[in-house]
Amino acid sequence: MIPFGAQTNSDLTSRLPSETSPLLRKTLPSTCASLPYHNQYVSGVRTKLDDPRLAHTHRHLRIYYQNVRGLRTKLLELSLALTECDFDIIVFTETWLDATIPSALLNSKRYVFHRTDRSSATSSHQRGGGVLIAVASDLRSQLITHHVRGLEQVWTKVNCSEGALLIGAIYLPPNISSDSCQRTLLNESLLDISSRMKSNDRLLLIGDFNQPSISWCQTASSDLASGGQLIYLTPSSHSSAGLEFIDMMDSFNLFQLNGAKNHLERTLDLVYADVYAAQLTSVSTHVDPLLPIDLHHPPLEILSDISVSSKSPDTATVSRFDFKRTDFEKLNNLIRNFDSSSLVNNSMSIDEIVEELSAFVRAALACCVPVLMPEPHPPWSNERLKALKRKRVRALRRYRKRKTNAARAVYSDILNRYRNTNRSRHSKYVFNLQRSMGSHPKRFWNLVKSRRGSKAAIPKTLHYDGMTTDTDAESCELFAARFSKCFVSSNNCFEFLANAVRDTPPDVIDFPLLVVDESMVGNAIARMKQSYHAGPDGIPACVVKGCSDVLAPLLTMIFNKSFRLGYYPVAWKTSWMRPVLKKGDPSDVSNYRGVTSLNAFAKVIEIVVQGALFNCSRQIISPLQHGFFPRRSTTSLLFEFVSHCKRSLDRGLQIDAVYTDFRAAFDSVSHPVLLAKLTKLGCSEPMVCWFRSYLLERCFCVQLNDSLSRCFVGTSGVPQGSNLGPLLFLLYINDVTTVINGCRILLYADDARLFHCVQSSNDCDTLQHNLRAFQDWSDRNELILCVEKCQVVSFSRCKSKITYDYHIYGKAITKSECVRDLGLLIDSRLSFIDHRNSVISKSYKLLGLVFRMTADFSDPMCIKAVYCSLVRSVLEQDCVVWCPYTANHISRIEKIQRRFTRFALRRLSWIRRGTMPPYFTRCLLLGLEPLSMRRAVSQCSFIAGLLEGSIDSPSLLDALDIHVPARNLRSSMFLSVANARSIFGRFEPLTFAVRQFNANFARFNFGDPLRSYRDVLRLNVIDVVSCSS
Repeated sequence: MIPFGAQTNSDLTSRLPSETSPLLRKTLPSTCASLPYHNQYVSGVRTKLDDPRLAHTHRHLRIYYQNVRGLRTKLLELSLALTECDFDIIVFTETWLDATIPSALLNSKRYVFHRTDRSSATSSHQRGGGVLIAVASDLRSQLITHHVRGLEQVWTKVNCSEGALLIGAIYLPPNISSDSCQRTLLNESLLDISSRMKSNDRLLLIGDFNQPSISWCQTASSDLASGGQLIYLTPSSHSSAGLEFIDMMDSFNLFQLNGAKNHLERTLDLVYADVYAAQLTSVSTHVDPLLPIDLHHPPLEILSDISVSSKSPDTATVSRFDFKRTDFEKLNNLIRNFDSSSLVNNSMSIDEIVEELSAFVRAALACCVPVLMPEPHPPWSNERLKALKRKRVRALRRYRKRKTNAARAVYSDILNRYRNTNRSRHSKYVFNLQRSMGSHPKRFWNLVKSRRGSKAAIPKTLHYDGMTTDTDAESCELFAARFSKCFVSSNNCFEFLANAVRDTPPDVIDFPLLVVDESMVGNAIARMKQSYHAGPDGIPACVVKGCSDVLAPLLTMIFNKSFRLGYYPVAWKTSWMRPVLKKGDPSDVSNYRGVTSLNAFAKVIEIVVQGALFNCSRQIISPLQHGFFPRRSTTSLLFEFVSHCKRSLDRGLQIDAVYTDFRAAFDSVSHPVLLAKLTKLGCSEPMVCWFRSYLLERCFCVQLNDSLSRCFVGTSGVPQGSNLGPLLFLLYINDVTTVINGCRILLYADDARLFHCVQSSNDCDTLQHNLRAFQDWSDRNELILCVEKCQVVSFSRCKSKITYDYHIYGKAITKSECVRDLGLLIDSRLSFIDHRNSVISKSYKLLGLVFRMTADFSDPMCIKAVYCSLVRSVLEQDCVVWCPYTANHISRIEKIQRRFTRFALRRLSWIRRGTMPPYFTRCLLLGLEPLSMRRAVSQCSFIAGLLEGSIDSPSLLDALDIHVPARNLRSSMFLSVANARSIFGRFEPLTFAVRQFNANFARFNFGDPLRSYRDVLRLNVIDVVSCSS
């Protein structure tokens, strides 16, 4: 399916659509008539476009196999080799990879990687092993999930013209290759795979089986039903283990095709095929290895005449607009010619006006926006490199045909010239990216992002509700089926609504009919995030921002008309939903949530309404709500919660905290209840009508790459990813704090934690009573509590705790000793040892990733930028809450940056091995501060933010007391420090931060911005408070 915001070359001679106004045709020059109009709507819903399905072409397979003896140190070499080869499938054994090395480091868009790394389930050894299959991205393939554990294997299925080809890669370590348990696992694996094969499916099994006791001799057989000849190798062995292996493979009627021997005249790497695939497959030693050869394992080239299905491009080549090069002067002049008389004399409906304006802008874009040219692959490619690649292909073809030494010498010469040119071009490309980081940072970070990969990347193969897909179009439908089930039906009964809003305070806001002017619309456009990606209307935010002066008057008239009529245009209700992984298995569709992408003009009106509604409602939003509110964050919530708990524990008390979880809270918001709450809060009737029109009958389509799903209507919820949705949700959930009495509650959006100081069972009863009130509130507001995900933690440092079974809906809540709260691991003793260990472990893994990503970087400043983005950000996330204060923990964290500084400066020519300058000097050379100093700056900045109002937390501000000494002293602290009974209480977050702030108060001025104070602290060697001070 052709995506919106794209055009096809075959459409460039077409005319504007029939619904385009005559005025538009007269206004735009003739060159605009070539604009394709892909965003066709009927009653505001996009009609089904012509969907040229991917045609299929058929070709024969070229497979490469090699035991690589480790890829960890060969990633850069392999990524270059993948740009030079043209194999359809690549199989590697002994990859030695692990979870810290993403496949994206191979930096190849031409292949889809399937791999199995060594784990405790497959081997007692932590390192070594591992198998990988890389399938060309234009082949229709999918990963096969096998049910046999304990074997290093990976299977993939490639669609053929008839049936499918199942390809497996297996590695049997030499120390256990003769083990009967391994043979049993291999037998079970082959049984599992054969049970899934259909009658016309074929099988190819490749790997390092480590069977040196088996010898092979070539055999030809013509006793076939097809009448053809099958050439294979027959085995013989003098060991019982070898004979059992032979019998097992014979029981599956598999034929071994590889006769290539290593330097010891042994064959360790085997290629098995079923009888049909064996007739069409040949194996030979490859003359052009991708990676250095291991003498024990010669590389193999497997040629198969099995015809596989490949995706061919659409008959109309897809071209996209390069909105970054928009001619805004010309575009503004064209939009000025739009006839706005229909807005003045009300001759057209608002839906027609919106359609007319959107079509006009899209048509004008054809004259002002060039077509985005596809980037070369690889990015450093040029005509000379392409010519050498063509010569290499021709020379290889001649060598295969002639098999002479002269042809091989010609091929080797051209191959060396091509490889040297490719590597030289790559080095120059990386060097230029490093030099341009200051002027073109996005290019540099695109390279970093491509090498790092993304955990949120959606796999090609997805499953949901018993269905499995391997194409974007089918995956879109799976996501649509999943997201449509998140919506719920609402109760419109008057008695039910009256009961739902009983906790909502009446008439506390004044939100009359909204009337906007051009300055308000212009400010809203200025607040839009810059984006070069078009939404459902085909118009990106950058176009609206670039044409703000000419669009603001038109949008002002449309917005005011929309408010007067209490009607939201239907075209703006259509949204795209993009799947975003929450957590868990990325191949399971149920682990995703949908984030909406809106029309450009819809974003502007949402910003206008959100600003006006927030200004009149910000005073009623509870200070206990830290989500989606300015000057509040996850850090402010965690700081407030942990400080309260630590102070209580220091006094020998116990805190019981219940963490609740709503099921799809944003998608489950009841529209009638939300509208009833807005009415009771004091929202005017015209605006309530407008909100009703805004919420009801919203249409969604799931977008995945260039595919769109069927449309489905949302019966509940507020749009996730919109500007107005989060504020509406806060107003919906705001009155939950009024039903909590006798204990405390803190909220971050829909994540609630109820906690209470427990000294007896009566206190536990009080918390349970509030849980029941919380449960009743959720029932009245049609939000479903997911009891399975709720947790209760008893925070205490006492040897014996008060135990109590808390319930929701009559079900016991799971008790935990450690809980992850907004990314922070909080244990029951509030020691944060688990969190610090987790952060250190994660940082070391990311540091190793940085080392591999920047192995070919020469500029230390570029390496530093990657480190600060990926590693230091993890070390400093919410550090004011869990800040270490013992020398051991401080040293463990600092070692990470110490190691990085040595790596970043390793290539400087004036530094000799063993003469590396001290750590503090290395930090100065790289422009870094020690991590302990940065944490101290963060603590000082947090207290300064509370005092200046840039952090909004009334409870924390109330806890700050200005110190007034009884008599004048030479040195005195500014803020009073609470007395603590132990070292534990002395370093609770608030007390620790206050002591840090007092030590550096001389550099603080109330009149200066917070950023200035932070910069002053970083430029000076500040006093760092620790356990020893």
